Amino acid sequence: MKVIFLDIDGVMNSEKHAKELWTLIQEGKMSKEEYYETWDLPFDGTALPLKKIVDSTGAVLVFSSSWRNIPKSVERLSKSLKRYDMELSGTTCRGVPLETVAELGFDPNNCYTVYNFRDCQEGRFTYDRGAEIAYWLK
Repeated sequence: MKVIFLDIDGVMNSEKHAKELWTLIQEGKMSKEEYYETWDLPFDGTALPLKKIVDSTGAVLVFSSSWRNIPKSVERLSKSLKRYDMELSGTTCRGVPLETVAELGFDPNNCYTVYNFRDCQEGRFTYDRGAEIAYWLK
């Protein structure tokens, strides 16, 4: 199976695109409501190349962005991708137990972030994106 781990901020959206949309507001071609509903979502400049990759490789999209932790954001992204005839296959996990990261090839003493709790469970977890992707692949 071919997988694309999809990030959003700075990958599928951009500050440049947001500024271009803001110009449309100033020109009276877009409302502020429309802007706030779309400025951070994929647009033709990012979604069309992704669609070409997905179509040519048969890859599935797995959501790895921090957005995956916010149901409304997942819903917004899903709706946006459907406009381009794409869909999310799933998401990576939210946190990896520290005792597992070494098995995945990561140094538990050098993880991006470490927390002593996760969703009211005991133990130490990392929210290191690479470890979360490695855990999904496992």
